[in-house]
Amino acid sequence: MMRLIIDPEPGTPSWNMAVDEALLRSCHPLTLRFYKWRPFGLSLGHFQPNLTEAESRRWAALGIPVVRRLTGGGAILHADEITYSLTGEDGTHPFGQDVDHSYKLIHEVLISTLRSMGVPASYALDAPVAIKRSSQPFFCFARTTRLDVIADGKKLIGSAKRRRHKRALQHGSIILRSHLE
Repeated sequence: MMRLIIDPEPGTPSWNMAVDEALLRSCHPLTLRFYKWRPFGLSLGHFQPNLTEAESRRWAALGIPVVRRLTGGGAILHADEITYSLTGEDGTHPFGQDVDHSYKLIHEVLISTLRSMGVPASYALDAPVAIKRSSQPFFCFARTTRLDVIADGKKLIGSAKRRRHKRALQHGSIILRSHLE
């Protein structure tokens, strides 16, 4: 059984991350949450270095709050996108197999949905399996790995995961309009 949460209104960056952390810490069953951000925000992956003072001032001058995600991966500008989080007990479906299993399950549903709407979505099969952390671009959507979802050569969906205290959290962003062009 899965619980579905579709937030009716966008949340602030700090609120969105707090809700996902609460879901990760909870004893709730498998929960899939979809949400948006207002104001837009920049989330840094768990393992990314902190911004410099100058970088922090630049984002603040743009009115873009910066938050830290519990999950890994690169920075994401949460503007024209939908974020999903999937939380549940680690070791059970869909978090019961290798680290990529839940990515594949979610991404296959999203690929099928996008294709039904006429978007030529697919996995980025020509991309590497992984990219060394030391050579990763700052932004998540400036890099592509094999399980990311692409259309017309551009990354549409990327995901990252965190396991903690026998629970798992998977974040993903579904780009509606690219910010990197």
